[in-house]
Amino acid sequence: MPFKVRDAQQINTDLGFLALPNDFTALPITVFSNYDVHDDTGASGCHYVDDVAHKLKHDPATWTIFDPQREEITPAIEASLGLTDEYVRSLDFGGFKDLTDTDIARDFQHTFDHADFFTDEQWEIDYEF
Repeated sequence: MPFKVRDAQQINTDLGFLALPNDFTALPITVFSNYDVHDDTGASGCHYVDDVAHKLKHDPATWTIFDPQREEITPAIEASLGLTDEYVRSLDFGGFKDLTDTDIARDFQHTFDHADFFTDEQWEIDYEF
């Protein structure tokens, strides 16, 4: 009997998340419980590095190199999430990055089609954020 290859794309489309056992639900783990790595070698171990990193993170000048990409995808972000230009422009880099992450998550979960709002080039920029 010859081996017959199934259409994986069609199977995934038909079953979606129902193919997962026991009605699997992904739960985010939002609590970092591995406190033993908070020492001098860890990411939060050196107060000098933390001080500089904190200043850089909250300094808008740090993120100006991304302004052209942000301008390129702002209209698509606004349209896809139903947000005003005034609101989106009021966000700092971290806030804007949260919007890009939201659209990536929605696309991954098949709750919207990025092609309805983004060109291929814009979608690539969205992923880079």
